[in-house]
Amino acid sequence: MLSVNMSIIYMIINLLILFLIFRFILFKRVDKILRLREKEMEDVKSEAAKIKAEAEAAKEKYETEYARLEAEKEAVFAETKKVAYGVRERILSEAKQQTDNMIEEARRSADDTYARERSKNEDAIAELVLSAASKISGQIHSEDNDKELYERFIRAALEDLEMGEHI
Repeated sequence: MLSVNMSIIYMIINLLILFLIFRFILFKRVDKILRLREKEMEDVKSEAAKIKAEAEAAKEKYETEYARLEAEKEAVFAETKKVAYGVRERILSEAKQQTDNMIEEARRSADDTYARERSKNEDAIAELVLSAASKISGQIHSEDNDKELYERFIRAALEDLEMGEHI
């Protein structure tokens, strides 16, 4: 039995030696490699966190710039609208002024035409009156006679016209 016990002791010693060999030679290397891998993973994670923070900062900067540009766009749009309304009002004012001038000119032209036509009609009526009066009175046309008849007719017409306007 001793022999079996010795063999168990040898086995245990063998196992301890193998354990120590594996531990110092093999496991140290494996453990070193694992630590290096963990360090690389931590570096990658910290780099990713740094990149994520930079991305967040860039996103925040973009949003701030976008909001500023939107406000600037609205301000430019409002200013453009204001200028456009000013131009519109100026154009409408000029058009109204031109229209008023055209209407005034048309009125003056109509008044001038009316005065010319009235003068022509007065001359024609005076001629008719002279002709009728000379036929009625049987008198011969004389220049003094014609002037007197003409002036009487004009005075009578003006009096009639003034009476008609006061009514």
